[in-house]
Amino acid sequence: MASANGRKSIFITGAASGIGAETGRLFSKRGWFCGLYDVNTAGLAAVADELGEGNSISGKLDVRSRDDWALALKGFGEATGGTMDVLFNNAGVGRHGWFEEVSGEDNDWVVDVNVKGVVNGVQACLPLLKKTA
Repeated sequence: MASANGRKSIFITGAASGIGAETGRLFSKRGWFCGLYDVNTAGLAAVADELGEGNSISGKLDVRSRDDWALALKGFGEATGGTMDVLFNNAGVGRHGWFEEVSGEDNDWVVDVNVKGVVNGVQACLPLLKKTA
């Protein structure tokens, strides 16, 4: 099990690619312990490998699922001693096209990830953030 060993810690959603992956790289280079979470487990494994052993913990997280949040935070909290300095609630999705051509299901998915996922994250992470403050 990776351990923060007293380092500052950041929990990153959408960490398998793009801004989330770059944020993990940046914070790791600055000595932080990184929690890397995404639905893309292959991408997560690549980023975690880049950061090196002992510098991160990673796992699958569908931000729409409160159960996934609880499981991810259990492992992260064990690795950090129950602390979290920063939540980078970065996961997000989009559908593009003419408004009338985007399905109701696609709109629901976008709102569920981009709005409900953020709210779920803040609610789930607040105890660790408050403990660290």
